[in-house]
Amino acid sequence: MKIVMIYEELVTSSNNKKGHFLTGMLRELYERGHQVIVFETTSGKKKERVSSDIINFYSSFDIRQFSGDLEELETAGLIIADSRIEIPIIENIGRIGLSIKLLHDVSRFLDSNPESVLSGFHGILADSISIKAAYRNTGFKNHIWVLEEAIDFRIFYPRKAPLNIEKRDVLLFANEGGKREIFQETMQVLTRGGYSVTILGDGYGQSTRIGQMDFKGWIPYFQLPYYIAAHRFSIHLPSPEPDAMHLRFLESFAGGIPLISIGDNPKAYFSNNRDFVYVEDFKNLSDTLKFMTRFPVHIQSIVSNGLRVVNRYHTCFHRLNLLEEILQSFGVDKAQIIPENKWSWKNTDGGNELFRYRLGS
Repeated sequence: MKIVMIYEELVTSSNNKKGHFLTGMLRELYERGHQVIVFETTSGKKKERVSSDIINFYSSFDIRQFSGDLEELETAGLIIADSRIEIPIIENIGRIGLSIKLLHDVSRFLDSNPESVLSGFHGILADSISIKAAYRNTGFKNHIWVLEEAIDFRIFYPRKAPLNIEKRDVLLFANEGGKREIFQETMQVLTRGGYSVTILGDGYGQSTRIGQMDFKGWIPYFQLPYYIAAHRFSIHLPSPEPDAMHLRFLESFAGGIPLISIGDNPKAYFSNNRDFVYVEDFKNLSDTLKFMTRFPVHIQSIVSNGLRVVNRYHTCFHRLNLLEEILQSFGVDKAQIIPENKWSWKNTDGGNELFRYRLGS
């Protein structure tokens, strides 16, 4: 099937969660034999600042700058449009004839736009449960699915720490929308405990080192597994969307290190003290770190459980299975969705080995 994805950005978002998930989905679509074109609407000047290693990473994908021409979209069997692109583009996509058109709502689209803008669209892929709820009283109420972030398991699996990345204690994701004071309080606890910390994020420092604290800024998502491998623990700060899938949880799980979540307990997805370690606030962080250091067997159990959760439910393989089910619900012939005798790769249940998997079986 010819599939066109039109997003605000992909290559220039390789350092954030959306870039990770979208690239994993793109890779899975290619693996299953689909013809996929990605259009980016972000300015070309922004791409000029992208590093060469990112450009090389994406060179095998068909990614183009959107010029406004709809010719490629008109011959697609499926169009997926980012909710963040300009409204006139969304409206023009809705007027395209025979293609199935889905809006990927990652920005609470209905908060600032009327439903009428989506005339001609067939359904909604909601980024979270709360976004899905916003469509409850609309014409899309029976054609909305939650497409949550998931792991690109061909990139994320337990690895050995490379020699060029220093082994340290804690990997901290600093820019998850959490409050600055929580970050500062957490850093004080880690400093008093003598822990070496790597901070990833763009809100609290850029590529500088202060004592045991190493501020790295953002790194491309495909380099993150190597940083995970070089650390003993990761720490997640509270997210502004408690009902959303936390890709930072999944990245740590898939990378094979234990995650500590401060004040954020996503019960709908994971079990605290089984899949990850939950602490109510930063005041309990010091005792928790001491416990994790003293009882490595218990921590290894948490790591194994977290990895198992990812491999069973939360890879891009699983999300693409959902997308295929959606297409079938619109009457698309299964032979178009799943090419005959096409194979993909899937994680084993408990680890990082891959096995061949016949699609549709």
